[in-house]
Amino acid sequence: MTDASVITACDLTPITPLSGEDEAWLKELLREADVTALKLGLSGAGDTEESPLAYFDSRAGEWFAGRFVGELRYKDRTLRILPRFGMPVLSRWLSKIWGVRVLTSQGHEESSRIWLWELIARMWAGRLTLAAKHGLPRARYEERHEGLAIKGRLLVRESALRLHTGRSLLVSRTRNPHLDRRIGEILLGAYDCLRRELAHLGGEPKWLTERGATLIADLRTGLQGGDGRNSRLERTPVRYTPITETYRPVVDLSQMIIRQQPFAASAKGDRPVTGVLLDMAEIWELYVLHLLRYGLVDHEVVHTGREATVERWLWESTSAGMPLGALKPDILVRQLGSDDVVAVIDAKYKMTIPGPGRPQGIVREDLYQMAGYLTAFHDAPAIAGILVYPRDGTDGTIAQLQQRGHWCLRGGQGRRLSFVGIDCKARVDDTAAEDEALRVIRSRLS
Repeated sequence: MTDASVITACDLTPITPLSGEDEAWLKELLREADVTALKLGLSGAGDTEESPLAYFDSRAGEWFAGRFVGELRYKDRTLRILPRFGMPVLSRWLSKIWGVRVLTSQGHEESSRIWLWELIARMWAGRLTLAAKHGLPRARYEERHEGLAIKGRLLVRESALRLHTGRSLLVSRTRNPHLDRRIGEILLGAYDCLRRELAHLGGEPKWLTERGATLIADLRTGLQGGDGRNSRLERTPVRYTPITETYRPVVDLSQMIIRQQPFAASAKGDRPVTGVLLDMAEIWELYVLHLLRYGLVDHEVVHTGREATVERWLWESTSAGMPLGALKPDILVRQLGSDDVVAVIDAKYKMTIPGPGRPQGIVREDLYQMAGYLTAFHDAPAIAGILVYPRDGTDGTIAQLQQRGHWCLRGGQGRRLSFVGIDCKARVDDTAAEDEALRVIRSRLS
């Protein structure tokens, strides 16, 4: 692949330079790509908010990448979108989310592929552990027995027929659990693919937990050394039972890994677009969540933004009591041991540099959304709203808004808004930026 066949950009930044041929290809890619199908979610929950892969800003006269990072391949060309704060910062966020150190490759040409595979491996390992919460994938198979003793349930009619023909045998039936070979081989096949792709990390413990390694060993033993090679050639769908249904997510991901094409999705079904996209807004939200859980030990930090349940409603019918306008803030902070909400926190992965559409650095929708949250929690006597943004050392907008302290909602007694920025251009091994953000958030809760 030549350099001309790869368009590289960073999330939420201009895609430059673009030739006329590049722009035509990009437009076609945007028409063909199904972003929802290409997106690899970390939280296991859906996000109904639609966001473009890339867009043209007519006011700036430039193409901009959206909030996703990853690689997409279409018609022998590749769009590579890297995290704008750099790979080490993304690794730090993921390390905070998973509680383990995520290594960063030093390569340039292959760096995107390498970190994507490591991320996919950790996602796969997490789904495997979650699926195996109640044990290995087992299915119950019926076995018939003939003999002088009964095993399980006696089959009266069949036994009577044997006796009628002069054979003194009893026929019985048992339903015994056995490993689901189809599911097991698919899982082992994906494991072998990941092990090959990540051999440079120095071993499976870099991306596979001890529990995951135990599950893989048990699968190999139960399947007598199966490696998934048969499953690669078999096209028949997997049949799930109520017992093995929990394995569907990890099996789906495993089949994509085995094909060496983690995701493939086209809006029209022909000329597929292959690749993986990661939603940086989701990663930022989970990073902020785990940072708060670490730093606010005297409060309960609840993740609600991507759950199916609705926390509050903005409107209610005066006649029928019917609610309207579901509200699901990212994070709620409660008093420890009670349901009293003291803060609504939204993690916003957005640019805050003043520009068209955001003259003060903050888009109006964020302010309207937080006003709606604070209004909906009308039963909380004093509640704080906090918007948390990433920033680099040159962006002083959030820092200035943060220094101004509380912003009061006009007409809303006890409703306060605060802005918090976390410096993402600081040294990745320095916790000072995180500590400062937690200090500010704690002060806003008092």
